[in-house]
Formats: sequence, C-alpha cells, structure tokens
Amino acid sequence: MALASSSRLCSRIRSRVMFVGAVKPVIVGVALGVCGRAWAKPVEGAGGAQRGAVVGLDVTTIGAFVLSLVILVGLVMGKVLRPRALGERGLRKIDSHPWWVWMLCGVMVFFALMLGASVGAALAMAAGAGSGSEQYQTMAGVAGYATALAVGAVLVRLVRATAPQAGFAAPPKSFAMGLGWLLVALPMVYSAGSIAVLIQEACTGREITDRLAHPTLKLLAEHHGNVWAWVKGLVAIVLAPIQEELVFRGFLQTALLRLLGRPWLSILVASLVFAAAHIGADMPWYGIAPVFVLGLAMGFAFERTRMLGTSVAMHVGFNALNVAMALLGAGAGS
Repeated sequence: MALASSSRLCSRIRSRVMFVGAVKPVIVGVALGVCGRAWAKPVEGAGGAQRGAVVGLDVTTIGAFVLSLVILVGLVMGKVLRPRALGERGLRKIDSHPWWVWMLCGVMVFFALMLGASVGAALAMAAGAGSGSEQYQTMAGVAGYATALAVGAVLVRLVRATAPQAGFAAPPKSFAMGLGWLLVALPMVYSAGSIAVLIQEACTGREITDRLAHPTLKLLAEHHGNVWAWVKGLVAIVLAPIQEELVFRGFLQTALLRLLGRPWLSILVASLVFAAAHIGADMPWYGIAPVFVLGLAMGFAFERTRMLGTSVAMHVGFNALNVAMALLGAGAGS
C-alpha cells in the first residue's frame, strides 16, 4: 500500500513538473514576442508615410512557431499527448444516458439561444433601434445568451443529479487550470492563424492588414466609444463562452464520446462543428483556423481534467485577450 501511495505521489509530481515546464517557455515566448514588436522601428513607406516594419511581426510569428513545436514535443515526451493518454487517466462517467439524450440537451440550449435572440431583437426594434445597429445586436445577444444559460442551468442541474461524474463541474481550481492550459495552447492557436493568413496572402498576392477576423472585435475597434459596443464586448467575454462550452464541449462532445467511445475522435469532431459554427459572411476562412485549434485544446483540457470549468476558463480568457488587444489596437490607431 505504501508503494502504491508513493507511486501515485510521484505520478502527480511528475505531471505538475511537466505542466510547469510547458508553461515556462510560453511566458518566455510571449516576452520575446512583445520585445520583437517593441524593437520594430517604423520605416518610410510610399509618399513618406510611416508604416510598421514587418520585423516585429516576423519575430512574433517565428517565435510562436518555435514555441509551438517545443510545447508539442514536451507534451509528447511527457506522455500527455498520445493515443491512449486520456483513457489511461479514466474517462468521464457518462453511461447514465444514451448519446441522443446528451445531444438533445445541446440542441435545447442552442434553440433557447435562437428564441431568446429573437425576443431581444423584437424588443430592440420596439425601442427604436435600427436593424443591424449596435443596440439591436447587443440586445439580441444579451437576451439570447441569457435565455440559453437559463435553460442550460436547469439541464446541468438535472445532469449532475443523474450523472455526477460526467464532468459538468466548475470548482475554483478548474478556472486556474483552464488559464494554465490556455497559456500552453496560445502559441499553437496563434500559429494556426498565422499559417492561414500566409496561405491566403500567397493565394491572393495581397497582404492582409486587417487581422480582426471576428465581427465583434471589429465592432469594438471601430466603435469603442459606444456603450452598446462595450456591453457586446462583455457578452463576448462572459456569456458567450459559457453557452458555447456548454453546447460544444459539455453536450456535443459528451454525446460523441458516448456514441463513438473514442475521446480523441470525439474532440476532433466537436472541434470541427465548433469551428463551422463560427463561419459567416463577416468571418473570413483564415479566421476559422485558430478557432478550430482552440476547440481542440479546450476539448482536450475538458477530457483530461474532467471539469467543464477548465474549458470555460480557457474560452473566457481567450475572448478577453482578443477584446483587450482589439481595444489596445483601436486606442493606438486613434
């Protein structure tokens, strides 16, 4: 018994050492990227106009590529990323319900979002907001996500009563773990977006100067003095991640895991659906690549920690970081 306890203790220490070892190069890489941007000196453009030299961007991009490779190698050598890694730690206990029940829960939350958004849009129109205005979009979004989360809260309560080990928990430690896993995933998410942009530029022969792919980020950057834009930004940081993680990781990925019995395949399919859900007229294809990689990271973190709070924290942190960068960029350009 003492030998078994020692073995478990050593395993825990090893896993934490590997995690900390993976986070350290992330911090170094972020610092190098920031320094690279700071060192980039303006050069003369056409007509004597000043433009930022691409040296800073190149340093950041190359640093992200190298850092991603280092992290991936470290995770593989640490036996964190391998075919049977998730199964060895034990899967979530989801046998209490068939796959279609889990799927139905996700569909219910999704349709609650649509219904609530319709009600919010009608209220915005009644208040005199024009269709497509910041007020219209924000009121529709707030009503939609509030309705979806209300329905989701009821379903989660029922799920936790019938399947307490299904992973629908969010203790405080799950948020800290989620932010840690986000640090590990960020270089790979950034690299995926950079590769997609490079492909787009190579195919079209034109440089992409607008890196704000998401319409909400564009709204904040262009109308950062508008109170409705700020409210929409808060919705994107707080409400949207909870609703999306509940649907895509909580219910969809669980349904796929129950149906297929393979965690890696379930993560892949759920991430593809998650990325496809972000495709729209205002979202270029190269903006979908980082969303897909982020979905993979959040799905993996959910299965590894068996706590939905981990992926929620990752999603909230990622959205908050993007909103902050959009606002900083808007402030620098004004």
